[in-house]
Amino acid sequence: MQYDSRGLYPRLSRGQLIRFMYRYHREFDDERYEYHGFRFAATQYFTLPILARHRRFAVRGVLEKLWPLNGKEIPFYELSVLGDAYTLRGYDEDRFRDLGSLLFNVEYRYPVWDFLDAVLFVDAGQVYRDFDQIAFNRFRYGFGTGLRILTGLGATIRLEVGISTERARFLLQTQRIF
Repeated sequence: MQYDSRGLYPRLSRGQLIRFMYRYHREFDDERYEYHGFRFAATQYFTLPILARHRRFAVRGVLEKLWPLNGKEIPFYELSVLGDAYTLRGYDEDRFRDLGSLLFNVEYRYPVWDFLDAVLFVDAGQVYRDFDQIAFNRFRYGFGTGLRILTGLGATIRLEVGISTERARFLLQTQRIF
């Protein structure tokens, strides 16, 4: 399910995107895996009256949780993952993995030219097995900056550097983060 009240690309400056996804998985030829879970993501785009019109913020929160069913397993590659170009950008790919994750991203986006935006960002998140393990002292944090090349075709080329307590990571992506 999805609710979308965002403005027009490439420079989103208002509205929300709210998504809820439920999934169920059962192997028919191998009875090793059976599980279900959900993913809830909410994104808010806004400007501040004290800033120029095209300087804007984007804030995203994502909550994901999986449960094994009937004593079966969840394959490791289906577990909730943090640490990539779309979650915790200052960490290695798939650095954190468990049955659930909670993620927050905040970006300050501002235009440099008609086709180029600069961005400052902060990422925070954690993985967990059960909801009672969610705690601020278990969050991992990263921050960074980057440039976004806005093409006339609706695509975005992202050049970013994410920094965490473990490393600095340079990223080149051809998709919007959120």
